[in-house]
Amino acid sequence: MGRHGWGGLALGAAVFVAILATALAAGGETVYARRPSVTIRSSQDPFESKVVARVRYGEKIEVLERGDRWLRVRYRGAEGFVHAANVSDRKPRDLDERGAVRLGAGDVSGGAAARPFGEVARTYGANHPKADMAAVQTMERIVEDKKWTERLDAFQRAGRLGDYAQGGAQ
Repeated sequence: MGRHGWGGLALGAAVFVAILATALAAGGETVYARRPSVTIRSSQDPFESKVVARVRYGEKIEVLERGDRWLRVRYRGAEGFVHAANVSDRKPRDLDERGAVRLGAGDVSGGAAARPFGEVARTYGANHPKADMAAVQTMERIVEDKKWTERLDAFQRAGRLGDYAQGGAQ
């Protein structure tokens, strides 16, 4: 049997089984985005990696492999890495059967804030002539700008804010 005998063979088989079990455990597993915008990156290095995809709150992400802090995932055909703090094993309770966020009576302003202001802003401006609508117009331009999420992400990363604060996304 050679130098290591049956003990070496048994150890090798045990390691193989452990690796196989870990790979099978992650296969087919689903997690859900637990933040308004979860970034899937090309590698685990947040500074050198490229953004592969962005996932909205509550959307399903397929887990391919689990690590200590990062998960290798697939989302709409794109594969990459997501920080474990940004996903949950449980589907959010505030999603309806279509995946839309259910709003309670007190959540109307939050729901309105997630959409471009448009008619609401015009009505408010017409009813409040002393209001400074320049700030609202600035926010509309920011929301309409497709790159604003990338710039916000870079700002948070540079300042170690939001997901990048103490122990958050790396």
